[in-house]
Formats: sequence, C-alpha cells, structure tokens
Amino acid sequence: MYCEPQPVERQRCAIYTRKSILQGLELEFNSLETQRAICSAYVSSQRHKGWIEMPTFYDDGGQSGATLDRPELRHLLADIERGLVDVVVVYKLDRITRTLLDFVRLIDFFEQYGVSFVSITQNFDTGDSMGRLILNVLLTFAQFEREILSDRIRDKHRIIRESGRWAGGATPMGYRVEKHMLHVVEPEAETVRFIFRRFVELNNYGAVADECDKMGLRGRCWITKSGRLFGNHPIGSGSVWKIISNPIYIGMLRSGGELLPGLHEPIIDRALWERAQQLRSKHLDSTRVKKRRHNLLAHMLYDCFGRSMCAHYWQSSNGTIYGHYVSNQTDWGSRHGHKSLRVRADALEDLVRATLVEFFASRDLIRAGLLELGRFGADLDTLASRSDLAAKRLTMIKKRDYKNVVQSVLARVELSNDRLKAVVRWSEVERYLSWNGVGMYKHAAASDGRSAKTYLLDVPCSAIRSSRQLRMPIEPRGRTKGNPDSRLLRLVHEARHAQSLVDENRASGIGDLAKRMRVSDWRFARILHLNYLAPDIITAILDGTHPRGLTRKKILTATLPLDWALQRRMLGFAPRPGRDGY
Repeated sequence: MYCEPQPVERQRCAIYTRKSILQGLELEFNSLETQRAICSAYVSSQRHKGWIEMPTFYDDGGQSGATLDRPELRHLLADIERGLVDVVVVYKLDRITRTLLDFVRLIDFFEQYGVSFVSITQNFDTGDSMGRLILNVLLTFAQFEREILSDRIRDKHRIIRESGRWAGGATPMGYRVEKHMLHVVEPEAETVRFIFRRFVELNNYGAVADECDKMGLRGRCWITKSGRLFGNHPIGSGSVWKIISNPIYIGMLRSGGELLPGLHEPIIDRALWERAQQLRSKHLDSTRVKKRRHNLLAHMLYDCFGRSMCAHYWQSSNGTIYGHYVSNQTDWGSRHGHKSLRVRADALEDLVRATLVEFFASRDLIRAGLLELGRFGADLDTLASRSDLAAKRLTMIKKRDYKNVVQSVLARVELSNDRLKAVVRWSEVERYLSWNGVGMYKHAAASDGRSAKTYLLDVPCSAIRSSRQLRMPIEPRGRTKGNPDSRLLRLVHEARHAQSLVDENRASGIGDLAKRMRVSDWRFARILHLNYLAPDIITAILDGTHPRGLTRKKILTATLPLDWALQRRMLGFAPRPGRDGY
C-alpha cells in the first residue's frame, strides 16, 4: 500500500557571524562573508529537514565575544522572541560567545523559545542530548583558550612595562611612540610644562584650561595609517587633570598599582611634579564623595529630550552627601538652549520604588499582562496570586536584589517637567513573580535592551528641575500619635489662604500674591501646591497622626506626584486597604 510522504515542517535558520576586530572587513570577501557562505552551504545541505535560510544578516563586525552586548546579537535575540527563528547556525562555537556563563544563558533562552543551536565545524546540534554534552565540553575549552590568551597578553604588557618601555594605549601628550619607546615632541612638551607651572600658580583646573584656550593651545593630534586626522581638541579642565595626574612626565610608568622607572626622557622636574601633586591631593580631599555602589537607574534614565541622565554626588562642608541625576548636555540641547535638567537622586529612586510597588500590587493589571504573554489557566492564577507578595517584597529586599529587579523589569525611564514614564518588560515581570525570594535575584543580562511585550507606566509628578532649589526628601515614619504639630497646622492654613488669594485675584500675578502673604514667589508656589495633598494626609496633620518625619520644611520642599496613593507611600503613610493596590 502506497503512503504519501508526510510534509517536513519548515525550519527557519538564522546565520550569526562575528569578527573580533575591524581589520580586514573592508576586503571584498571578508571573514564575515566567509562564515556566512559556509553556513549557507550547510543550511542548503539540510533542505531535507526543512531548513530554510533567513534573508536577514546578523553580522557583528569588530565585536568581542567576551560579552553579549552586541548589536546584531540583540537583534537576533529580539527576532527569536518574536517567533521568527527556529534554528541558530554559527560557523564555530566561539563566534557566538567565549564565556561559559553567557552561553548557558543563551542556551536557556533558546530552549525557552524552542530554538535549536548548531555549530557546523564542531558537528553537533543541541536538538539531541549528545550534542548538548559535546557543546558544554567545547565551550569550556573555548573559555579556557580565551583566558590563556588574555594571560599571555597581560604578561607581555607587564614585561614591556618592567623593561621601561611603552606597552601600548593612547600616547600621552608630549610624546610619540616608536617601537615601544617614547620620544619627546618638544612643542607638545612645552604645553605640558606650561600647564604644570600655571596649575601650581593658580591651583585651579578650570583657570588653567581658560588660559590654554586664550593662548590657542590644543591637545595632541596624530594621523592614522589611513590618513585620518585625530585629536587637536581644545584643552579642557578634564584634560588638565589627566595631565597633572600622569606620572609619565617624570619618567615613570604605571603598572597596576605600581610606578616603574621608564627609559623615556622626563618632561617635568621632580620638584614641580611633587608640588602639583600636593595641590591635587588637597582637591581630592575636599571633593571626595563616598561612591554609591547601588546606582539604581544607571544606563536606563533619560530626560524628556532623550538625553541620558547620570548620577552626580558631592559632599558639603558639614560632611553631608548630596546626589542628583543630571542630564548630559548634547550639541542639540546647546543649540536649542535646553539646559541640563536635574532631579534629586534619592527622591527619584523613592518615586520609582513607589511606582513599581503600586504596579505589582495591581492584580488586574498583572493578569492582563500575563494573558498577553500567553499564560492562562493554573499558571495565570498562580502567578497573579503572587502579585501582593511581590509588591511587599520590593519594600523589604536588599539593595543589590532590588537593583537587579529594577534593571530587569524596567527597560527605560524618562522624566519630563510633569511626568515620569517607565517602560516595563512583561517577560521580566513574570520572572520576578516566579522568584521564591530565596538567595540573590539574578538579572537576566541577555534580555537587556529588548522586549517583545512592554507596558508604559505614566505617573504625573513634578520631580525634574532645572535649578537646585527644590528638593524631594522622604523620611521614615514613627511619631507619637495624637499630638498635632503647630507648624504643620499653620502650613495647612497658609495653603488654604494662598488658594483663596488665587481664587479672589485671578488677574494678579504670582509676584503680587506672594507679596500679600509676605513670602517669596518660590515659597508661595510651594504653599499653593500643598492644596493638592490627599485629604487623608491633611486629616492626619490636623489630628496629629502623621509620621514623625513629616515636618514643615520637608513637606514644603517635597516634590510630590499628583497620585494620592503615591503621595501616601512617599510620605510614609500606611496604604489604604482596597484603594492603594492592597
């Protein structure tokens, strides 16, 4: 009896190629094209299995295999999440990664989406158990090979430095390199001497940079083998600091934490160097700030103009450490007159925490997102029932675990003058809901920068400021109940009075109204803003049942969202059952 052959299921094959350095990519038939041609021929030989090559090119040229932070690899992982890929094909195992831990993450990700991984030169396929065994063995040796190579390069550079020669890197101003030997370039060396002399006299990096600008002095410039000109930039205060702190100008070379004598000719005499280091040390002692190990919103915070925001910390004369997230100025911002925006770091982080707690406590919202991921039945009910526990855990877990949760769940945070917008990854929300709270919460690095399904949290608030006057302090609770604070009571009455002035004098400006209350414009605006406090917060102030940290000064300078539930969380009030997500 004749039986028709069953049709073979189609397998969409994505070919991934990588080359560590850019050298050679300009050739007509480079390494990436060679890898692709070999992989393409292998895919064609497997047509009987239903293999079809995808037209998309995933080529990472000049990208190291030490990390997963590669543009085309992220593109490939995003396409896998969208269900566009069935098989990932590479020429050799180390083309996709050289790190065992990263590869385990990738294989786990592939298995989650039912994707096979094939390395054609090692002749194995993760579709069977033997292929997975050989894969782990080969990857272990690939990582060993990479570590041995790193050790060789480190040893080579150490030997070169110990012999007094230049091991490589950006050539410092005042020298040129020839066969690992530094030779003085006299015009640049004179600029270096001028910077040292003026720094000793002025004791100010910015003042020295201004003098260099007035005299037309520029940084070092050089021409590459391809004929491109680099450098020749103005000398800024940062460049002055780097020159002053570089021991190469007294004939020494840095090797780890040591200073080794070099064979090159020094530019600065020892006495001038030591005097400059004394002044530099005083600058460091006066401005040194304790580093924040848990910079919560690093690499995900942006302002409303798309400029990234970085944390800056400084120490006052009384030892208090202050921190702000400040937007990095761009050429576009300078041309359009948009100054760098800032927000107090601890206040913004508290607002993000309160927003996430509110989000996880909303069981109906969590269920809707899990349904979008295709979860239903018992899985949906189990995960959704953990939403309250997940919200409470956010308020209690350690800083390290909390940072991993935030950087996993949130893909991006943007601040404008009146809103906070946070993009939530639903897949990471599911991971956090599944976490049992035991051990350290692990951040999934493979999911950085991409997510197929997201949700936008939009919170009305006025956190961002272009000046440093407004603050948003959050203090803990703990005051004895039933003891009204007369200063807070007076503040509530002032807020009502300010509102009545606005209602009765709509034609008057804020300056005229502030004069009637005998306060500054800024204080009048802050007093007026207190009319938007939640009614139960006002009641607690009148009854004296508010948290201990709620003082007149702190509530007056606080930058509060318009959401009443978030106001309660930020000011230390207990959440209202049935109304604040509980």
